[in-house]
Amino acid sequence: HAIFASMPSQTPTITGITPQTGTPNSLVTLTGNFETACYSRDVVGCAQDDNALISRIYIGGHLCNVINQNTGVIYAAVNDTGLECNFEGTEVGLFNVSMLVTNEFGRALVDPSLYRVSADETFYTFQSYAVISSVSPGTGSTAGGTTVTINGNYFSDSTQYPIEVNVGGQPCT
Repeated sequence: HAIFASMPSQTPTITGITPQTGTPNSLVTLTGNFETACYSRDVVGCAQDDNALISRIYIGGHLCNVINQNTGVIYAAVNDTGLECNFEGTEVGLFNVSMLVTNEFGRALVDPSLYRVSADETFYTFQSYAVISSVSPGTGSTAGGTTVTINGNYFSDSTQYPIEVNVGGQPCT
């Protein structure tokens, strides 16, 4: 027989996600009570709080890393109530933020007030979006038939979040 008991005093919490929308590969600040100030990839100078470590932070299935992969430098000081991490996903969509803390702590409880509901009734805590850098031409005929070029980043060929373009309220095909 296995008995499972949830202990609020030993449950890490996430009470803030800022911003709750952003582009892939952007910085996100998390606040809450993480039960430790140690991150498993920042072992240099980490005074392990009862050996507990923040082992992983995810936005959806994508790592949100507190250490810059190019420089090896931490984005901002990690403490037991706040950290900054880089959302390493490359896709656009709706995601949930999660944090795993070692030992008896486990997965962080996300404050219910952080959840949003999409038009298709999907619950999420973070939404990533594409960036449009230019649209040309800037004008065209109201009769249609103008070829429009849209440039930017993070356009997706995802079937879950297909690209939709409307011009003047009409679908662009």
